[in-house]
Amino acid sequence: MRNNFGSLEITTEYKQVQPRFKDLKRELSLREIFSPHSRLQRYLDVEAALALTQAELGLIPKAAGDKIAMAAKIELIDEKRLDSEQSITGHFLMTLVSELSRVVGEPEGGYVHWGATTQNIEQTGDVLGIRSATRILSNQLCDVIEALAVLCEKYADTLMAGRTHWQQAVPITLGFKVATWTDVMIRHLERFEQIKPRLFTSMTGGAAGTFASLGNIGPTVQEGVARRLGLTPMNVPARNIVDHFAEYVMLLGMISATLTSIAEEVSRLMSVEFGEVSESLPEGDIGSSTMPQKRNAKSAVR
Repeated sequence: MRNNFGSLEITTEYKQVQPRFKDLKRELSLREIFSPHSRLQRYLDVEAALALTQAELGLIPKAAGDKIAMAAKIELIDEKRLDSEQSITGHFLMTLVSELSRVVGEPEGGYVHWGATTQNIEQTGDVLGIRSATRILSNQLCDVIEALAVLCEKYADTLMAGRTHWQQAVPITLGFKVATWTDVMIRHLERFEQIKPRLFTSMTGGAAGTFASLGNIGPTVQEGVARRLGLTPMNVPARNIVDHFAEYVMLLGMISATLTSIAEEVSRLMSVEFGEVSESLPEGDIGSSTMPQKRNAKSAVR
């Protein structure tokens, strides 16, 4: 019965997939990753990678590349000055470039942002943030799949009514039901891996994405920046190419839809009429202020 309902296969498949996808390094929280402070540091990281690459290729003096990289640390930047200047200029990144140039000092500060445009820095820096967030989300998906795989195995032989259109159909097992959830979640995890080459890209094509400001060496500069940041260079670094971000948003939507579907089914099967599953509630939990018999599906609804 277990093999027919797929529970053992799901558990085995997860054991093969999990080590490839789970990253056990300590990461910032999502809140920390997308804080203004972290965002500024990512933009500085891109400016540093750009300067070091250009110095390596002889486009700017080596001393300038080294000084810019050393100065590209958020603790050296006057964030109050940034806010003040931005209120005047109305340009977020230009104030950061000016502040970084001030910290570097002259004449090397004049080489900050050499041949780049705002979107080059911001988009590449934002990709670094998305990469960190995706690592966290992948780990969370691994945890979800692991929990589901345990349920698949534990309830592989627990009979229940199978339903289509929410009418009783033929018998299934709870392990089989959970296996259907697990199977989808494993594919979502694989989709995270498949999207990485398209999503984790560095764009350093200049004002219109044509490398006009850097000349023939432009693609080499982009490759060097990408290598230093652990990204891949965009094949065509045009500023209007954003399909990879749209793909990522759709993937997040698919994952959210799957989790919502699972939560709604758990909530439904917790009802008194079915009573087939229940949430694990801590001691002293209150279901309702007026109806002591109620056990609301708090976690699923949340």
